[in-house]
Amino acid sequence: MKKIIVGFFAFVLLFVGHNAFASNVFNGQSGDCSPTIGIGNYTTGNIPRDGYGCWTSSSISASSGDTINVGMYYHNNTDSTLSNVRAVVSRSSSGPASSYSFTGSMSSDQGNQTFGTVTLNLSSSQTLTYSSTHLMKGKSAVLSDTDTAVYTNEGGIDVGSVPPGWDDYGTIIFVYKVGSTNQQTCQDSTATNYGGSLPCNYPQVNNCTISNFTANGSNSTTITSGNAVNLVWNTNNCTSVNVSGPNGYYNSSLSNSATVYPTSSGNYTLNAYGQTGGTQTRTVYVNVNDIQYNNCTISNFTANGSNSTTITSGNAVNLVWNTNNCTSVNVSGPNGYYNSSLSNSATVYPTSSGNYTLNAYGQTGGTQTRTVYVNVNSPYIVPDVPPVYVNDCAVTTVATNVGQNSAILNGLITRSNGASYFEYGTSVNLGSRTSSRVGSGSYNEVISGLLPNTIYYFRFFSQCSNGLSYGKIEIFRTQGTITNTQIIRQIVTQGTTVVGTQSPIMLKIENRYQSIGVGDNIDYTVMYKNIGKSLLTHPVLQVIVPQGIILTNSSSGTYSNETNTLTVQLEDLKPGQEGVVYLQARVDTLPSNTAQIVTTAILVYTNPNGAQENAIAYVLNNPKNLVVNNLGASAFWSGFFSIGLIGWLLIIILILLIILISRRYYGNKSVVHTTTPLGDSHTTTTTNY
Repeated sequence: MKKIIVGFFAFVLLFVGHNAFASNVFNGQSGDCSPTIGIGNYTTGNIPRDGYGCWTSSSISASSGDTINVGMYYHNNTDSTLSNVRAVVSRSSSGPASSYSFTGSMSSDQGNQTFGTVTLNLSSSQTLTYSSTHLMKGKSAVLSDTDTAVYTNEGGIDVGSVPPGWDDYGTIIFVYKVGSTNQQTCQDSTATNYGGSLPCNYPQVNNCTISNFTANGSNSTTITSGNAVNLVWNTNNCTSVNVSGPNGYYNSSLSNSATVYPTSSGNYTLNAYGQTGGTQTRTVYVNVNDIQYNNCTISNFTANGSNSTTITSGNAVNLVWNTNNCTSVNVSGPNGYYNSSLSNSATVYPTSSGNYTLNAYGQTGGTQTRTVYVNVNSPYIVPDVPPVYVNDCAVTTVATNVGQNSAILNGLITRSNGASYFEYGTSVNLGSRTSSRVGSGSYNEVISGLLPNTIYYFRFFSQCSNGLSYGKIEIFRTQGTITNTQIIRQIVTQGTTVVGTQSPIMLKIENRYQSIGVGDNIDYTVMYKNIGKSLLTHPVLQVIVPQGIILTNSSSGTYSNETNTLTVQLEDLKPGQEGVVYLQARVDTLPSNTAQIVTTAILVYTNPNGAQENAIAYVLNNPKNLVVNNLGASAFWSGFFSIGLIGWLLIIILILLIILISRRYYGNKSVVHTTTPLGDSHTTTTTNY
């Protein structure tokens, strides 16, 4: 039952516009009830109101046994949501008395407001017994005369959050009973103990309640900036919850706990919602000490863009993290993986499941730790079917000319030619692609519309003679909006890539090996020459070595373990001037499903017009662990097992002669050539000359 006819407040639907906001946080707009608190006698039906249904009476008379209603209308008078809203009606006396006054007020985190006072006049001294409070929250509840919550606590009710707009106004009805000084029974027929002893009791609706909400086990806690805070809560009869707090934290999909890493102090607020629309709110306070010295924090750590990922054994997992004010980090995980020289990313190829752990260390000795989980599924092996390789005839190389919103993606077609394109995106799922076009040899494409200071993933695809081939997934980071963020695997900002006869630079990189394996040592030779007619200034040579290959020595330059890049500052190149840089490297690891390993050389220079340009060249190697078709191999070797000792000696001598001839031949070769990626082959690619 309702103690009031709520249709009065439906008048606000007549007003689709409103005036500029007043200074009060509640009411005051064109269309709001004024006054916003009124009083009426429900028993006699004496509830004065205007043509819009708003209560107008500030004083009413009643007799013993009458039911008195005090109603408050509320509406958000601001452009943002009001939080922790509470409504209170306080009376002047606990009685008995011949006159009572009622003052209504509402409070919120954004401001408090008193609505006014109404008066009840009695012919004699009478008791006044509080019965109940009825909340109709929102336009639909008001129009349908439906309670969203019923309370039996006279001290006030929690309304929760009140958004702006004309769909979220409401009414609150406080119900009182007038009785003689010797009244000892409940006279409210809606009460469960009607006719019984006071106070009146009312049926409880299926309303949501919060039994506890803690931060690190307490109502408040103090931590050092970036450390973990464990939020734990329990609710009853609630259909959904959400938690919000410092640093813009928000989550609406949690069950009963969350771990956060705040860097600023503030309240975490738990909102719980019940089936009948009631809202319960609790807050806990977290005090964050930001020590004076440079303290280390981890802002994120992901595997393939998430806190956990599932892969097939041996496939790539891209670990990405960001830290602040840290002096060093290390990452460890399955298969004995450990690295202490990385900056903010790594690619790993696990064959067993487990956690990868990031430890970050600050100047004051503080340590921050995060973990991500990688679930590894064993591959289903089809007998006599060769595995699928990346970097077959389509090889992904590097991104150049990286700005805030654009970049050039580079690839290499090593066999045949056909329709080719790049796919790219902010996760390993990619999602965007360039237009297809026919190409051969070096292939690049400009992409635009990128977000600044964001990591992007990209992969090269080409339709080769044996079907669609695709390269490895590589990454780069766009420049920031304030400072130039160095892209992954590159140190200097690059300008336009000049190719063909227009390039004033001849650039070549080669080594004397066809196939490489774990434990091998590699010698690289990088040759460059100014074949133009003008002075080229501020030249910088970079050699980007693949992941898993460690540079051990070089004739000049500085090597970065974080980006696998050798950087050589060259003197200005006069026309005809040339030079050579030598490198030595060791193969520590090789991916098991990569057909060709690419090493990239980039020479950046400034032309006479002041524009920055670059040339790019590649050298390709095949991994020794490349698997050939098992059926063909078995058929091939089965014919040799029947020969005798002399036959085997002849075969060994023949193999040695072939190796000697091929080393002499390939050691001096500098032109482009390509064989099948599943054979024992070696490719040297030179461009821009």
